[in-house]
Amino acid sequence: MSAPLGTIGAMLRLSPKSPLILPWATLKLAGRFVLPLTLWFTLGELLRYGVMYGGYRLGKMDGTAATVAPLLTVGLLVVITLTTTALMIHCVREGLDVVHARSPGGDLTSWAVGNEDESALSAMGRAALPFVIFYLAWGQQSEDAREFADMAASRGFTDGGLQGQIEGIGLLLSLEKHVKLAIVLTAAFFVVKVLVEWLLEDRLPRTVGPLAGFLEINFALFGIFTIDQLRDKGAEWFTDRQAWEWFSGAAGPLLDVWPPFKDAVLGALIWIVIAGVILGLDTGDERLVLGESRTARRIASVGAIDRVNSPREVLTRGLRDMLLPAWYGLRLVRRSGMMPFATFCLLFAALHVGEQAAGRKAYELIGAHDVAWWLPRMPLVGYAAGLVFEILRICLLAAAFNLMVTRVTARTAAKAVDPPPDAPTPAAAPPAPATPPWHGAPSHGP
Repeated sequence: MSAPLGTIGAMLRLSPKSPLILPWATLKLAGRFVLPLTLWFTLGELLRYGVMYGGYRLGKMDGTAATVAPLLTVGLLVVITLTTTALMIHCVREGLDVVHARSPGGDLTSWAVGNEDESALSAMGRAALPFVIFYLAWGQQSEDAREFADMAASRGFTDGGLQGQIEGIGLLLSLEKHVKLAIVLTAAFFVVKVLVEWLLEDRLPRTVGPLAGFLEINFALFGIFTIDQLRDKGAEWFTDRQAWEWFSGAAGPLLDVWPPFKDAVLGALIWIVIAGVILGLDTGDERLVLGESRTARRIASVGAIDRVNSPREVLTRGLRDMLLPAWYGLRLVRRSGMMPFATFCLLFAALHVGEQAAGRKAYELIGAHDVAWWLPRMPLVGYAAGLVFEILRICLLAAAFNLMVTRVTARTAAKAVDPPPDAPTPAAAPPAPATPPWHGAPSHGP
């Protein structure tokens, strides 16, 4: 009887390279590192609340500081998000096999992450710019702005009733009256960012990453705000044209599918890359990131990677910083197979939906109460739901990255061992020709 049970147990035991292992691997990481993950998440939430409260108080004052306080607050929220995410991902790296995977020669395998003793500050400095570029390019800062507006509206209602709530909602709109100031601040942040990278990159390599990331955030935020003023006017003119009606009518289904595809597939790919950078992947070597394919060589030629500081290399540097990590992620997904990535996307989207459903269910279980009763308790419900699902989200990212790198490493090792299909086997190989005797050898003839 034990033999059939043992056979069934062996069949049910999943391979470490199976995509079906992702849920269990995520739960294992969450159970093992629940205390440090809870600590970092709680610290991040406290910092976020303090920054939002300070931004609300500054926004209620008069003067230039009150005008720019909301956008500076959003910039600090992005920095806190980067720091919290990096610390949470970094603290689970000890539970990942790929961090410790080493070849017989003692060197890390080509796709495994290194820097086993790397500090969290170094990992954060290396991940700062990729994180900020992706965070801003995909509009994630709008979530921070929305959270700040909600907090300002709630605090305004507590302090001044309905009028205070309206004033709190309007804090983010205060800069619209000072577009020239926004342009000046955009230029100032850009100049300071360039000077910091130029003067401190060699002297303080660990510090320049987070500092450049903070300056990049604020430069981008004020730049985005300035451009949006012109873009909104152009968008109003374009959407009033008949051509837009024809285009929206023809591409209506595609336009409806794009937002969920962007969040569920492309957004998941971006987070995988960010997690990989925090866990040890170095995207600074552009040749390694691109690979050796024909397309990679063309991209390297267009970007003039070999001609450092040439006009074309400088002009394409920002675009490469934004796109090369995504290219690296696509290579990782292609070489590991589509099933692991598809499973990860499904679970990643399910966590997002589950967090919203859990929050609504918690409100239903608590029951109906008046607004004054809910105001101090809503943040606690949001914190509890956010804690559980953020821990699961971080552990899922780490487990998915571990799975993909494991599969790629195994495939790379298999290709190195197996001979090519067209290579002749030893049995079928033609006999080696006889080696002619060297000049002066003794003769065996009569």
